[in-house]
This record gives sequence, C-alpha cells and structure tokens, in this order.
Amino acid sequence: MKFDYQEDITLRKNIAYELDKLKYDEKVNREIKQFLKFLHKASISKRQVKLASMVHLKPLTDKALAELYWNISDALTRQYRQESHPTIYEGFFLKHSKLITKSKIYGSFWIKNFCVDFFMPSMLLVIEIDGGIHYQESKCKKDNYKEEFLKNNYGISVARCENREIPYFLAKILPHLKGFQINTKLRKKIMVEIYLETISHHSGLKTLSSFLGGELFKVYAEYKCSLERKGLKKQSRLGYNHRHSSLSIEYSGSNKPVVSQTGELWK
Repeated sequence: MKFDYQEDITLRKNIAYELDKLKYDEKVNREIKQFLKFLHKASISKRQVKLASMVHLKPLTDKALAELYWNISDALTRQYRQESHPTIYEGFFLKHSKLITKSKIYGSFWIKNFCVDFFMPSMLLVIEIDGGIHYQESKCKKDNYKEEFLKNNYGISVARCENREIPYFLAKILPHLKGFQINTKLRKKIMVEIYLETISHHSGLKTLSSFLGGELFKVYAEYKCSLERKGLKKQSRLGYNHRHSSLSIEYSGSNKPVVSQTGELWK
C-alpha cells in the first residue's frame, strides 16, 4: 500500500486544529467560570467589591445559581435522552430508592460534561447502573476516567451496581449509607463548584444574559477592564516596564461590548 504524504499532512493539521480548539474552548470556559464566580461572590458577600453596572443585574445567589444549573441540566438531559434512553433498571432503582432513603437522589445529574446515572449530594456519592455494555474495553476506560475525574476534582465516590444486583443494593447497602453524610459546609462548597463548572462548560454570555439580564454584557466589559487595571497596578508595584494588554473593548451600535481576543463568549 502506497503511503500518501499529502493525506498524512492533512490529517496532522486536522489533529493539531482539534487540539488547539480544545485548548481554546477550555480557556473560554475558565474565563466564564471566573466571571460567574465573581458575580456569585458579589451577590452573597457584603465585602466583595461590586461593579456599578451590576445594579440592573439579577443577583447570582445560591438559589439563583442552582436554578440556572437546573435549567441548563434539563436542556442537556433532553438532548442526551434523544441518543440514550434510560433503561428499565434505572427507572426501577430511582422509584424504589426514594422509598428506602430520605436523602435526595438526583437522576441524570450533570457534572461538567459527564452525565451520571444517580447522585446523592448528602454523601457526595455517584451510583452507576451498569449493563453489559460496560464490560467493553472502550467503555471501561471511559468509566475509569470518569471515576478519577470525579474523585480528584470534587472528592466524589462512585459506586457501581450491575443490573442483577439492584435488589441487593437497595435492600442491604442503601439503608446503611446514612452514616456517611458529608459536612454541610463542605458539601455546599462542592455543589457550588459543580454548578459553576457545569454552567461555564455548556453556556456562553448570550445564554447567561437571558437568565441574569441584558446588562450582563456591560458588566462583563467592566469586569474585564477592572482585571486589566489590577494587573497593571500589580506590574507597576513590581517595577515592570509594562505595556497595555492587547485586549480591547469597544461598543457596537447596540451598546453591546465587542471583546477581541477572548474567544466566542457570546454563544
């Protein structure tokens, strides 16, 4: 078989483009997450500095943050269920688990770009119902990666239950999990982090403005300017011969800021 150098170069370019796009998307997601974290702190803390343009913005309190998360989560679940329907085993587990334990159990819970079968926030526990497909090598690798990600980033444990083991799990294991509840303050902190990470991963400023208010664009522009000023002051104190950042903010005819070199944040 003759090797096609041109095809190889094209393939390498495509791979490099996809990797750059992933890095670029991660950078945009981090920017949105930091912005949301700022809005959340400004809404719940009296000490946090507030921007002048935040007056007409809906406060991003804990309740509002959870509401925003569930709006996005419901949309993601509807889209996800078009490709993957819940099994009868998952329905059986959810129905009977609510009769056995008083702890909250969420089905199809989103954590960043992962959709877990069931999540118990009081114990930071994910319960996955495994069918035969989970024995495939590719699926096992994905499951292992998901477990490591949840454990390392949020301290969430994963319990796996095969379809045939559901009655035993409901009768013998689930009733005895009450003693493993996590400290309320720590649990609340982790839930806020999950909300922020998931929201920033699946939405841009345009989506957020429909929930928080149209003034969000002005608030974001003022927020970026304040970060620039802080950065310049810090460099000045350290004695650097600083230059102004290449970031520029302009206003279009609709009074919405156009922020260059920060990515497509308006999706």
